[in-house]
Amino acid sequence: MAEQALPSIDRLEFETLISDLSSSFINLPPGEVDREIEEALRRVCELLGIDLAVLWQWSRAAPRVLTATHFYYAQEGLQPPEPMCQEHYPWYVQQLLASRSVCFSSLEELPAEADVDREHGRLLGIKSSLSLPLSLGGDPQVGALALNTVRAHRDWPDAVGNRLQLVGQVFTTARARRRADEALRE
Repeated sequence: MAEQALPSIDRLEFETLISDLSSSFINLPPGEVDREIEEALRRVCELLGIDLAVLWQWSRAAPRVLTATHFYYAQEGLQPPEPMCQEHYPWYVQQLLASRSVCFSSLEELPAEADVDREHGRLLGIKSSLSLPLSLGGDPQVGALALNTVRAHRDWPDAVGNRLQLVGQVFTTARARRRADEALRE
């Protein structure tokens, strides 16, 4: 199957989106952070022609389990993905824990040691993916931002990945601020 480039977007349009997203979280009340993240995921997906975006957070209760906390799927009626467990994606999770992005235009690009990961990706219908590890300052990983296509294979230019990393950091900072506010209220 032929690869398709992400839709041509103006660099300024993407930078404006990132600026808008960043500023929308500055004075946002903590109770509105989740709604705003889901709206931001929708905007990013629509701008870039991405089918599925998930903000994953490492579970505090179950080590090595990523839980989908925020979700956008271009097709209506789909449910958020199940928790991503180590046994389903051992190679993938290992990469994220090592602060390495996972990027592929086709599942066939994954190395042999990612056979289990590749099979679970097929079961979910993933064609292409870019997942970015997220951390806050020098802290350990707090989660990942995953952007996937299910309708077509896509490439992920470095410039797009770098800007999406900024989007992920905006989400991470907003979630951390929300948790800190909740802790103060308790």
